[in-house]
Amino acid sequence: MLSSGGAVQRPIPGWTVSASILGAIEVLGRALAVELAPIRVNVVRPGLVRTELWREFPAQVRDELFRTHGGALI
Repeated sequence: MLSSGGAVQRPIPGWTVSASILGAIEVLGRALAVELAPIRVNVVRPGLVRTELWREFPAQVRDELFRTHGGALI
């Protein structure tokens, strides 16, 4: 199983490399599914998860981000 993220659909400024890597992971997953059939290959996009990734954001911004986007579908 591979994992991706929301930046693949909606990149934000400064996330060019991350969005590109996530896009590559999703394409890799599709290609592996074809190549390895009938073995299943999954790419999971878990959404917004409270991790150390967000540590650089000020606490107030972080809290607002999770409050407004935590349950939203991207």
